[in-house]
Amino acid sequence: KHQDTDMSSAQEIAKFEAEKKNATADIGDVGFAFARVAVKKGVTQPYKPTTWNDIPDWAKDEDGHWALAYTGTISFISNNNLVKDA
Repeated sequence: KHQDTDMSSAQEIAKFEAEKKNATADIGDVGFAFARVAVKKGVTQPYKPTTWNDIPDWAKDEDGHWALAYTGTISFISNNNLVKDA
């Protein structure tokens, strides 16, 4: 049975690094800023699915070590009727 594990990107990379010789996991979901860290630590393997060429260059590692599944933008929204100018 699958059990979800809630870990930060740094925790996931540390787990993969600690378990290199005896892995208990085979896939991770880390933030974009951590993808290159994972590659540098040697915990990734290249993989290019059949749709690889459909993924924009900015959203993937050229060697196939990572690809973005989604992106997000941080924004601030306020109700100007309730918030006064600073």
